[in-house]
Amino acid sequence: PQALASIGIGMSNIAAVVTDAKPNTSFIFYASNDFNIAFGKFTQGEVIDASSVENVAHFNFPTNVYKIKATLNQDNKWSFEIDS
Repeated sequence: PQALASIGIGMSNIAAVVTDAKPNTSFIFYASNDFNIAFGKFTQGEVIDASSVENVAHFNFPTNVYKIKATLNQDNKWSFEIDS
C-alpha cells in the first residue's frame, strides 16, 4: 500500500526531501552544496517558493567547508564568511 513507508534525506536532523518508498524501486538523491537564504517569518517545515520571497541570497559551500556564517546587514544585503 502507498504511504506506509518513506525515504529521503535530511539536514540538521530535519527531513529536507521525502517521498513514498515503493517495493523493488531504487531511489537516487543528488546532494547539492548550493543554497539560498532569506529573512522572513516562516513556519518550520513550510515549503517556500524562493521566487516569491524578497531578499533571497544564493551561496555555495566550497569543497571541505562545512560551516558558513551568514549575516543580514543593516542595508538588508547578505554577507557570507567561512566559519572555520
